[in-house]
Amino acid sequence: MSLYESGDSDGKISLKGLFDGEFTASKGKHCSLENIAWLIVRGGWPGLLDSDERSASIVLRDYINKVCEVDAQKVDGKKRNVQNLKRAFRSLARNESTMATKKKISTDIAEFEDEKVDEETVAEYMSVFDRLHLIEDQTAYSPRYRSHVRVGKNPKRHLADPSLAAAAMELDTEALVKDAKTMGFLFESLCERDLRIYSECIGAELYHYRDHSDREIDAVVELKGKGWGAFEIKIGQGAEEEAAKSLNKIHSFMEKDEDAVPPAFMCIITGTGGMAYQRDDGIYVVPINMLGP
Repeated sequence: MSLYESGDSDGKISLKGLFDGEFTASKGKHCSLENIAWLIVRGGWPGLLDSDERSASIVLRDYINKVCEVDAQKVDGKKRNVQNLKRAFRSLARNESTMATKKKISTDIAEFEDEKVDEETVAEYMSVFDRLHLIEDQTAYSPRYRSHVRVGKNPKRHLADPSLAAAAMELDTEALVKDAKTMGFLFESLCERDLRIYSECIGAELYHYRDHSDREIDAVVELKGKGWGAFEIKIGQGAEEEAAKSLNKIHSFMEKDEDAVPPAFMCIITGTGGMAYQRDDGIYVVPINMLGP
């Protein structure tokens, strides 16, 4: 479930409305870092909406164990090393919201788990997790058709819900708040989970963008006939200027490239702040707990 479906977003700002040019500045409920951490740890599971943190963590860790011990063994009847499956799952959690290759996952397991799982086996395990609907990778996007600029093709790695990553790494809300870097990646995952759901609701597709000059966009939503929207994701409004600078730089670059298609709109999704508004440069700023389909 998205935050809108679980009642944690008021949905005042519509994704489709952004494509239609419909936007009204409005005030929402302030969300603290602790609130955001809880939404990540709890996840969007309907059965956990009324759970406390300890119960939610136990359920999710048991679920991951069951996936590796039982479900992964039934996919095609092939027996697989349970501990290595768990190692691969934890590595995917550590690489949440990154463009980690299968080689990087294999190297990560060797570094953090002190165990060797070769690249071919990692690929097999990822295929198994995908068939069990535990992976929702974010495809790379190219808003240009004949341009000479090379665009990266690696997907952005996501487990189906950020709570799975938190559970696999045994992170609770307190640990997340103290680990700003990890919380940033998992907040990005939370936002992109919701963007994927909202995109599906309006017939759009979710992507990410990165070219070989390291220009990147956290999330791209393309709606046929309406163009595409560029989203930067920052947990705190203190990083707004950094995000705006990045979006404006890419927009300017694409405007100068006759073979590129600039975004129809640009938006910064935040965690804290409690206010949706449009900046003087035209960029929307929208807290995730105010976004809906």
